[in-house]
Amino acid sequence: MILENKKNRGHAILPAFYYVDSSDVKEQSGSFSIAFARHEKKLLENSEDGQAWAKRIEGWMKALKEVSSLGGMTLQGQTERNKTQFIEKIIKVIEEKINHSVVCIAPYLIGIDSRAKDLNLWLKNRTDTVSVAEVCGMGGI
Repeated sequence: MILENKKNRGHAILPAFYYVDSSDVKEQSGSFSIAFARHEKKLLENSEDGQAWAKRIEGWMKALKEVSSLGGMTLQGQTERNKTQFIEKIIKVIEEKINHSVVCIAPYLIGIDSRAKDLNLWLKNRTDTVSVAEVCGMGGI
């Protein structure tokens, strides 16, 4: 689904390889191969329709191979400091991709200044929580 959205809607993909080497994912070898084989075995043993699961698994493998060829970021080292820096780097890249633009106010709109000010403050706020903005109004404006 992620790859479909990339192709059809132009969504960006930022692969992050955490405790796995990207070449292992691309070549489907090493620690990735071992873990995926274990997961596949568990799925096939616990399902009634093994053929359907086998087809799904094949699709996952193909998708993972394609995603790994996009590049991305790989965690180097196992220390807490490296993990923290890795996560901070991911956040920085995402922030650069997301364009935080400030709402412009057309002149002579009565009563909109305080609402636009609140919205701009909300857009500039950098908290750890996820928020959603819903803007309602007449279509075309």
